[in-house]
Amino acid sequence: MERAADIAGLRALGEEEKLPLVLSCLKNQWLVRGISPDRRNATPTKDFPFYNSDSLDALFEYFRSGPHAIREGVIFERLAFVQQVDMGDEWLVLKREFDEGSGETLWIPFESYSFESIVKSKARFECAVSALLDADPYDIAAIFADGGNASRRQRQGRTTS
Repeated sequence: MERAADIAGLRALGEEEKLPLVLSCLKNQWLVRGISPDRRNATPTKDFPFYNSDSLDALFEYFRSGPHAIREGVIFERLAFVQQVDMGDEWLVLKREFDEGSGETLWIPFESYSFESIVKSKARFECAVSALLDADPYDIAAIFADGGNASRRQRQGRTTS
């Protein structure tokens, strides 16, 4: 298997660049396991090796290069994928949003995804990533919050007829 750092089109993120994503990941119970409280207050970014993928091909090769360690992740466009299980295949998917009010970049967690069977077909992989890019993280969060019992129209305060 090819190491992530050796894949063309991937580059390691710098400490400052990955801080907003790390802060969002620290809210996930699976990702904070094994990080001692004193280290959490130090520089938490060292526990999260993140890469940026400049193409869908590089992203595809990244997932095929596994297995990946817990907290290892990759960013592609507005999506981040962070491994939740050491050497496993349980990826937390986050979407980058810009808060115009505060001027901050926010990473919204909205999906848990498995790629093992999806990377067997490049076409299927491309379709999955496209669907995740098109997904509205707030809409998905609302579905999970009510157990999926309300339609989108009902969540927006409209009645269905």
